[in-house]
Amino acid sequence: MKRVYSDEEIEMYGRNPKVLYICRNRLVLTVDFKKEIYEKWIEDPRPQTVREMLVSNGFDPCTLRYDFYKNIAYAFIRSGEPKRSRLPAGAGKGAAIGMASGTGGAPASMPGGKKGNEAGQKRQALIDTGKFVASGRGIRFSPGFEKELRDAYPQTSVRQGIMAAGFSLKDVGYYQIRRLEKELRDSLGGTTATRQPDGEMSPGRRDVDALLTNPFVDGVTAGRIRMGRRFFEWARVFRDEPIDDVLGIFFIDPASLTPAEKAAIKKRLSSSGARGPAAVPGAQGTRFEACVLRRREAALARMADGWFPRAAGAYRQMTPARKKRFCQWVDGLPKDPSGRYTKTHILKSLGITRSVYYLYVGREDFGLGEARRREAEGRDAERVRMAFEYKGFRKGSRQVYMLLPRLTGEGMGLKKIRRLMKKHGMDAGIRGPNEAGRAARKLLADTVKPDLLRRMFRLHRPNEVRVTDVTYLDYGEGRRAYGSALMDPVTGRLLAFVVSESNDLGLALVTLRAGDSHPCRDGGIFHSDQGVLYRTEQFQEEVLGRGLVQSMSKKGNCWDNAAQESFFGHFKDECEYQSCADIGGLRKRLEEYSWYYNNERGMWDKGRMTPVEYEGYLLGLDEGQFGEYLAAEEKKYKEMKERAAELAKKRYGTLGV
Repeated sequence: MKRVYSDEEIEMYGRNPKVLYICRNRLVLTVDFKKEIYEKWIEDPRPQTVREMLVSNGFDPCTLRYDFYKNIAYAFIRSGEPKRSRLPAGAGKGAAIGMASGTGGAPASMPGGKKGNEAGQKRQALIDTGKFVASGRGIRFSPGFEKELRDAYPQTSVRQGIMAAGFSLKDVGYYQIRRLEKELRDSLGGTTATRQPDGEMSPGRRDVDALLTNPFVDGVTAGRIRMGRRFFEWARVFRDEPIDDVLGIFFIDPASLTPAEKAAIKKRLSSSGARGPAAVPGAQGTRFEACVLRRREAALARMADGWFPRAAGAYRQMTPARKKRFCQWVDGLPKDPSGRYTKTHILKSLGITRSVYYLYVGREDFGLGEARRREAEGRDAERVRMAFEYKGFRKGSRQVYMLLPRLTGEGMGLKKIRRLMKKHGMDAGIRGPNEAGRAARKLLADTVKPDLLRRMFRLHRPNEVRVTDVTYLDYGEGRRAYGSALMDPVTGRLLAFVVSESNDLGLALVTLRAGDSHPCRDGGIFHSDQGVLYRTEQFQEEVLGRGLVQSMSKKGNCWDNAAQESFFGHFKDECEYQSCADIGGLRKRLEEYSWYYNNERGMWDKGRMTPVEYEGYLLGLDEGQFGEYLAAEEKKYKEMKERAAELAKKRYGTLGV
């Protein structure tokens, strides 16, 4: 449909210096602006390039004809670089741009307008440089400057020489440049199209005679090569190959075509409208066509040789059912008249053994087992789903197992039902695994340490073992605190007794750090129960950082930490701390008892010595004396184990075991 410009649009574009003429139904651009667009279009030959140039120069595509920029691009493909802008019939040099709206004034590029004054000023500026002289209403190269350009040619093109001298090609004028280029090419005997360093084809004449004698070219009109129908029929099979290689098959020099012409040929080859390959000429075919056919056959062979490795790789990734269809397709291929691509050659190139090939082709059921298994599994899954969704009640795998025979008349294994329910997302969400409990058990398994002490509290040297635990301390009027103790079970010495209102990780860490004032030997045992505080990552890292090996009692067995439990028993029996009014008083009371316990309170089973005295006694023994001490303690330990076993038997007897 034809675009009709409004009065506002005519007035707006009439002020644009890029517009030569505008009326109700016509808009003409200046030739200089068209050349600017052409220079950009050569770099990127697409209609979108023209559209972007129009937008960047103040044109709104929505106010122009819908195919305005496309027509400009097609004109570039058809005629090359623009040479002039045509005014409509009846629009003379004095025609007003705003004639339809009555705005009056001269056209944008008429000599009397603003643009004409600017052009005159630029022309005079060029003449003043001495490189140009006036010629009528225009300019031409001065003899000296023209000699410079001629001497530098062909190492330096005319355009490069002008730009190197600091002049704009647009200001100089393309007519002068083309005239000098043609003279220089003719002087060197050049008649075919040449290429500039930037990849643009110069405006020289093509080798028209060579193109017209090619039977696959219909003609050269308006500077554009027109390929014949037979070219597209014979070349369609090469639509994915580089266009220069395709043109070479038909003896067409790729350098004789512009990038836009190559793009148009490539697009037509890839379009659905192109027909399939024509019949191969018989005896009536020309010698030239025979040469093309030989080139075409060689190109097809190269394509086939490149296709086989890709097809072999794809074949290895196929399912058995697809491999079967692929082998059936190979079996249906026509026989190669040249005898090159025999079935043996094709199978070897594809990496398919003859035995497997004939199994896929000859046996109807071969290769379909997996597909049939999937079909059977799909039917079984539907049966399970029918039972799973029966009456809308939620069901586990056991209910589905019991319902299936009643609903379908056929049973199914419980393991298979569970597999199908899991695979197809049939989760009832009832009586599932306890994830919290599973996580807790995993954490317990990862953080619980083995019992390395094994109740051998006294079968070690002093400062080789540390035991710890926490106890409740109820005091005042219904108040509760927590006491955390650290002691050496060998000597009975209390190393720390910390009080806190909270039984948290901080209490356990403070107790551990308090023992640094009386450090344990490197590689010693740090023993506790399986309390959550002792299983935290931070606490275990601090124990390991002090060179200690962590040990824990068995779950729910207080006897594995009897030495520490015994201390708490003596403390609560002997120390009257319940009357303390606040936490400060409680701490002071525990400090007093700790000093009393270590320095004044004797131990009946350890020679009536205090813990500090007993520690000094053991440290003063030599190796022989300490060996005798360990032997005596080991004898006591064995007797204790025997008594414990007897008591256990009696206890089991009362339970009827």
